[in-house]
Amino acid sequence: MTHLNHWQFKLLKTEARLLLTLAAPILTAQLAQQALSFVDTVMAGRVSAVDLAGVAVGGSVWGLVSLPLWCFLSHYANGRPAPRCR
Repeated sequence: MTHLNHWQFKLLKTEARLLLTLAAPILTAQLAQQALSFVDTVMAGRVSAVDLAGVAVGGSVWGLVSLPLWCFLSHYANGRPAPRCR
C-alpha cells in the first residue's frame, strides 16, 4: 500500500471536496425522487391493490422513459450531438 505525502493528501482532499460539491445537488434530487416514489406507494397502498399496481407500473414506465430522455437532453444542452447512451 502506498502512503500519500502531504501534497498528495492536500490534492486528494481538495478534489474530494470539489466532487462532493458537484454531487450534492444530484444526490439530493435522487433522494427526493425516491422519497416521492415511496410516499406515492404508501398512499396508493392504503387505497386499494389496483391503485398500488398502477403506481408500480407508472414508476417503472417513468424510469424507462426518463433515463434515455435525460441522457439525450443532457448532451444536447451543451450544443453537441448526443453520443450513444449506455
